[in-house]
Amino acid sequence: MIKDTLTKALIFDKHARLLIVTSTETVENARSTQTLWPVASISLGKVLTGALLMTGLEKNIASVSLRIEGGGPLGTILATATKDTVRGYVENGEVHIANNNQSLNTGFAVGNNGTITVLKEQIDGSHFTSACEIQTGEIAEDLAFYYLQSEQTPTSVILSVTIETDNSVKTAGGILIQLLPNCPEDIISLIEEKLKTFPQLSTLLQKNLSHEQIIELITDGNYQITEKYPVSFFCPCTKERFVKSLKTIPRKEIRLMIKDGKDIETICNFCHQKHIVELEDLKKIYFRR
Repeated sequence: MIKDTLTKALIFDKHARLLIVTSTETVENARSTQTLWPVASISLGKVLTGALLMTGLEKNIASVSLRIEGGGPLGTILATATKDTVRGYVENGEVHIANNNQSLNTGFAVGNNGTITVLKEQIDGSHFTSACEIQTGEIAEDLAFYYLQSEQTPTSVILSVTIETDNSVKTAGGILIQLLPNCPEDIISLIEEKLKTFPQLSTLLQKNLSHEQIIELITDGNYQITEKYPVSFFCPCTKERFVKSLKTIPRKEIRLMIKDGKDIETICNFCHQKHIVELEDLKKIYFRR
C-alpha cells in the first residue's frame, strides 16, 4: 500500500492546480487512538484529509484549522494541519446512523445546520479566520462551497474514507482541483467532463494506484509534479504545554485547585495522551505569579 503522501501538480498547461493525498494510516491512527465508530471515522477522516489538502494550497502558513459544526449527532469535528502533519477529533465518536439500504449516513451525522470555520495561522503568528454556512453535511461538497463562497475560487473536492469489517480504516484519501486565474473556458469544460467520468477514488486507492497514475486519469498526461512529501497524524501535546495553559488561568482558580489537594489530570482530545500536573507544580505556578 502507498505510504501517506501529498502530491502537488499543475495541470492542463498550468491553468489549474491539483493536490492529491493518501491518508489511510493517518486516519487509522486517529480512529484507533479515539476508538471511533465507523460513521465518526469516516467523517473525521474526511476532515483530516481536507485539512491536509487545504494546507497544501497555502504559502507562508504555519497551520490551517478546519472546524465543522453542522448540528448533527457527531457534534463538532476539528482538524488542525501543518504542511505535513494533521491532528483532529470528533466530539461524539460513538454514533451509528445508516440509510434504509444500510449504508452509513455521514451527511446526516455531520448535519447541515451550522458553519464551516477556517483559521489560518501565518508563520509570523498572525491569524485569519473565515466561515460559511454548511450546505449538505457532505464534507467534500461543503469544502468546495467554502472556497467558492469565502475565497471566490472555483474548486472541486473529492474525499474518500472506507472502513474494514473490523472497523479499521481500509482506505483514505482526497483530491482537490482549483482553477487558476484566467483559466480558459475550454479547460474548465474539460475538467468538468473528466470529473463526471472519474472512477470512485476508493476504488483507485484499493488498486494501489500511484498518485501519478491517478493524475494521469484526470489529465491524460498534461501535468507537472511540483512537490511531493509524506504526511502523518501527529499531536504536539506535552505536559509542558498543559502547564503553560494553566498559567493563563486566574490566580484564584489555581488557589482553589491547590485547596482541593489533588493533582490535576487532563486527557488530550486529539491523541488521548494523559498529562498530570502534581500538586507541588500547581503551588509553583501560583507563587510565581
